[in-house]
Amino acid sequence: TGIYWFLRIDFLEIITLKNGLRIAFHKIPYVRSCAMNLYIKYGSRDETAEQSGAAHFIEHMLFKGTNTLTNEQIAEKIDRLGGQFNACTAKEYTCIYCHVISEAIREGLSLLLKIATDPKFDKDDLETERGVILEEINMYEDSPEDCAMDSLASKIFSGSGLGNNILGTEKSVKSFSAENLRETMKNFYVPSRMVLSVCGNFDKSLVLELAEKYLGFGSVTAAEEYEKARFNVGTVLKNKEFEQSQIIIASEGLALGSPDRFAASVYSALAGAASSSSVGLSKVSLM
Repeated sequence: TGIYWFLRIDFLEIITLKNGLRIAFHKIPYVRSCAMNLYIKYGSRDETAEQSGAAHFIEHMLFKGTNTLTNEQIAEKIDRLGGQFNACTAKEYTCIYCHVISEAIREGLSLLLKIATDPKFDKDDLETERGVILEEINMYEDSPEDCAMDSLASKIFSGSGLGNNILGTEKSVKSFSAENLRETMKNFYVPSRMVLSVCGNFDKSLVLELAEKYLGFGSVTAAEEYEKARFNVGTVLKNKEFEQSQIIIASEGLALGSPDRFAASVYSALAGAASSSSVGLSKVSLM
């Protein structure tokens, strides 16, 4: 199988293949479905200003067809499974996920891994999705909440990819070609940057079989070292014709593993989480 070690924590079992792919299993025998997520360590944090939005663009293209399946066939297969199938892009990762009944795991996981490893990048589809993403950017620009949060992130994380807009900019999105997106994907969509998580009622041997089939390539690559995120103070003002004004005040938060995080969550609920609250509180955790 190519497995060289595994770790079990309570009900969570983590297996690492020789090429660096990590598979996390959480068996729940009394349910009749299975959720499968493929996480790729590639998000806006990994992009320069010129590359801004590439991770999100690639995510869109994954569903537009492979070298053996058209986008219509992918949609038909997804509909026939009767489950959930989608993807998202974040600051530090891209996630493709699938939730199906246990009897459909082979087809669901095969489809998930197929689109993650064999996208076609058809030029006509590329232009269609370019238009879709540019419209997303326009919609975002019409949302005062989104504009305020993005301005906040760009200031707090100035000088870091964490401050980039996940969607990219109109200029960067218009510059992408099928060739440079394909090359970018080759650099980031590698097993050593991936985690496959499987939760529910499943056959572990089937998951390992499909993981080896679709993600058994490559070798372990050196872990990328990110510069520690720094919290930059300051004020950002953005004038735009909206019906309302948005004001966000942020301060440096606690590390994810801090023992004080529970007290911070209680304070967050008191200060901003309840419907009777007049203040909204967000926490920024620096890794």
